[in-house]
Amino acid sequence: MKRLCLLPFLLLLLPLCSPAQFSKIEYYNSIDNKIFLFSKKDKQSFDSVTAFVNKNFSKTEDRVRAYYTWTALNVSYDTKRLRDLEIMSIYNVNGSNNFSQVADTVFKRKTGVCEGISNLMVKFCAASSIPCEKVLGYTKMPDGVVSTDILHVWNFVKIDSTLGLLDVTWSNGYIDPKGNLVKKFSDKYFLSRPESFIKDHLPLDPMWQLLNSPVNRSGFAADSLVPGIEKKYNYRDSIHAYLKLPKEEREYTDYLHYYQTDTSSKIFASNLDIFINNSAASELISSSIYYDDYVYFHNNTLVKKPTKTNFKKAREMLLNCSRNHKSVNRLLLKSRANTSEYREIFVKMNEAVISQQKQVDEQLAYLKKAEKGLKK
Repeated sequence: MKRLCLLPFLLLLLPLCSPAQFSKIEYYNSIDNKIFLFSKKDKQSFDSVTAFVNKNFSKTEDRVRAYYTWTALNVSYDTKRLRDLEIMSIYNVNGSNNFSQVADTVFKRKTGVCEGISNLMVKFCAASSIPCEKVLGYTKMPDGVVSTDILHVWNFVKIDSTLGLLDVTWSNGYIDPKGNLVKKFSDKYFLSRPESFIKDHLPLDPMWQLLNSPVNRSGFAADSLVPGIEKKYNYRDSIHAYLKLPKEEREYTDYLHYYQTDTSSKIFASNLDIFINNSAASELISSSIYYDDYVYFHNNTLVKKPTKTNFKKAREMLLNCSRNHKSVNRLLLKSRANTSEYREIFVKMNEAVISQQKQVDEQLAYLKKAEKGLKK
């Protein structure tokens, strides 16, 4: 059973830098120092942080660095939550307190696991109109062991025309042998080269590797950067198309790509079908609400002395039902895993749409006839 979390590790010392790199390091240090001093102020709100960043840093990269540093300095890793998730994994218990990992909660409590910390980074960047996405995948510990039971989350960020990766969670410290968090800032995972990032971060979706020749899972486990795909992969076009999608379509694309990466995974298959199921069910519920509103409006208004405006309102309620039905049909036509537990549910959903749309069509015909009678 895969859980969404991070396995923190002891951060390695940064390699020696060439003279040409020192200017960049000093430049980042100036940003870090400003954020460090600002962080000393009491009663900081989310808006006060973003206002400070947007006012003091004009370049996109500088703002990303500022948010990265603020988060690494101020948000601690939730070691208790990690232990809970490890126990859940051992005993195959399903469930997650997602509320504790939403950006607002992580900011307020100043604690979270990788999912929450990444959520906060996404919200920070959004406040500066910077494209930022969560990336889900496997990680490798310093001893070479690849974590497959507990998945990790980090971030992709688009800085003007540059695409980059960062891991804030692995930048604020490590867990000692006693299980205690030791705060220690590092920028090893701030926009590091994709060829370096892939050594211990393997995204479930290959496009987030930012490599023209993605590495596969076996190569990752074997410390081999030999491409898993021989032909060139245009990740830039894939990411550009992804970022243009509405939020719900991006979520669907995530689940689909995870499943396509490992079709043998029951969890990835189930997650894909659950997403389709929940989205379709939501549309069906909305359709039922519109139809109930129509029935109530019909019984309390149309049967009395209806006006042309009344007929227009009633017709719009029914057309909203049809729009929901079309959304369900589009969802059911999408690629699915067709897991056994949802295969029959999808068939029943399709039957429900056909039945409900038949009622809608009958009522639309009735309204058309009744409105003609009103004109006479």
